[in-house]
Amino acid sequence: METRPFKGGLLIRFDQIVDRNSAELWRDRYLLLPLSELEPLRENEVYIHELVGMRVVLESGEELGVVSEVYELPQGLALDVARGGGGSVVLSFSHDVVKQVRARDRVIEVEPPAGMLD
Repeated sequence: METRPFKGGLLIRFDQIVDRNSAELWRDRYLLLPLSELEPLRENEVYIHELVGMRVVLESGEELGVVSEVYELPQGLALDVARGGGGSVVLSFSHDVVKQVRARDRVIEVEPPAGMLD
């Protein structure tokens, strides 16, 4: 197997896939590993599947809601946050919005764009 960066992702060549037609069958697929084979996470890193169920709070400490779903969009990850009083808000999981992830506490601290919560 060989890998190299390509257009914001990775180009992977597998020994068992020998021609372009065979390779096309695997386009846009995910490669999955058992958790036991993954490298340990660094401080306050989380796997995508661990985001569901995390509490979301504003920088002020005010409770916003709980992550009910994570969407993998072309623009990046988005969090669907179920609000306490009903309804939900979708937030970008980007440096502009997510200010801190406290993995041990299962809390995501955010600063949504002005007017988004109105």
